[in-house]
Amino acid sequence: MIDTEQHVVTDEYGDLLVPHGNYLKPNALGGYIVRQSDLSSFNRCNLQKYYNDRAEADPDAFQPEALSATIFGHVVHYAMLVMERGIEEGAEDPLRDAISTFEYYWLPEHTADLPSGSQRVQVWIARQTYGGLRDRGRHLLREYYDRRMKEDAVPLALEYEFYVPLPVNGRIHTLHGTIDRLQIRKYYGKPYLSIEDYKTGKQPVSLRWNLQGSGYAYATWCAEFWYGWGFTPEDSLVDVFDPDVVKKIELAFLSRERTLHDALAVQHPDFEMTPRRFHWVNLQEMKFADGGWRAQRDFARFRLAVDAYVRAAEAGVYMPNMSGEVCGYCPHQGHCAGTGIADEEEGKP
Repeated sequence: MIDTEQHVVTDEYGDLLVPHGNYLKPNALGGYIVRQSDLSSFNRCNLQKYYNDRAEADPDAFQPEALSATIFGHVVHYAMLVMERGIEEGAEDPLRDAISTFEYYWLPEHTADLPSGSQRVQVWIARQTYGGLRDRGRHLLREYYDRRMKEDAVPLALEYEFYVPLPVNGRIHTLHGTIDRLQIRKYYGKPYLSIEDYKTGKQPVSLRWNLQGSGYAYATWCAEFWYGWGFTPEDSLVDVFDPDVVKKIELAFLSRERTLHDALAVQHPDFEMTPRRFHWVNLQEMKFADGGWRAQRDFARFRLAVDAYVRAAEAGVYMPNMSGEVCGYCPHQGHCAGTGIADEEEGKP
């Protein structure tokens, strides 16, 4: 509601619609659990991130609306995973399986059955239709399959979930995330780790400094990524690599005087760390976009971003997106700032 005399905006609880409260989840080490997607969400819009966290923590708070673009991305992503697993396991027709999976879960009555959890589309983005996105999804999967079968790489993991320690300014945070695909590729005949992220959204211009890519690369730098960590949340069931498989990977790189993770780097200080390279798998335009190499200076910048994000949450400072670029795709546009964003024609005489 709006008090016109005091010009105060409040929500249904009567609270000021000025963001307040810290919804970051503490870990057992005096820090917080920071998900790999948190910084991207926070950068997209501080206020949107706040509303998302509040909705997750409080079922009585305003809940985000399910946008067509978001649900489409979830369904395509899962179908892609089915395809990748089918290729690895030698399925008879991985492409057919992927398209069937996509068509099944894209049906409105089935989207809520996605293993990752989802819901039916509540808001259709302008110029997006059920049939149009269905055709687009089929096309994307066919295009991806054709490209995928021409790749020369050694797959290591799909949908790999991790928890690793992230020391920042005397505190140890927990970096949590999931890498869509991790592979060994070659650069001028020399192997490196390729960190690949599937995206159906708009591709950023400057991928080389993309913080999400730096966070993923940092995670693979940690021995805990490969062997697991004893400080994961109690309710998490995280798969880790088979230790024998990791040993083989370690030895393969050690034979080239390169180390796989930070624990081996301590044991072999004269060896170089295995290079990391981030790739943005652009499903919108079907491009395998190069995100660039990652190393220590990138990790320092990533820590700086995490520290700023944590400080903002602790202070309850959440600024709305200044450019307005994401407002039309925001799941909280109906209640942003207590009144919702203005319609395109609002204010027109």
